[in-house]
Amino acid sequence: MKATHTIIGILFALFALVQCNDPDFYIWIPAYGLISFLAFSKVFGRSNRKLAFFAAIVFGIWCLTYLPALIDWIQMGMPNIAGSMKAEEPHIELVREFGGLLICMPVVVYYAFLGK
Repeated sequence: MKATHTIIGILFALFALVQCNDPDFYIWIPAYGLISFLAFSKVFGRSNRKLAFFAAIVFGIWCLTYLPALIDWIQMGMPNIAGSMKAEEPHIELVREFGGLLICMPVVVYYAFLGK
């Protein structure tokens, strides 16, 4: 199981690292960094379930703030959001960020509720 936590920790540290050139890096680096911290805490036998529970609540509420953009994108016929790295339309960035949160959610929920 330590190997799984190590892989999760490394992946989310890398996710945080590639956010350095993002306009809102100050939001995403701490978000991904927090998950990396939770994973590496498990590697070293520490459990931060309260922190993970708090993160799950925050990320869940954060996800809800992106629902209007997601609905708009679906109503537009789900145009390509991966055509280029530059987000020419506002919905592209919002849907991508929603996807980032969807990657985070199961991990923080695991560390909050199942990661005993």
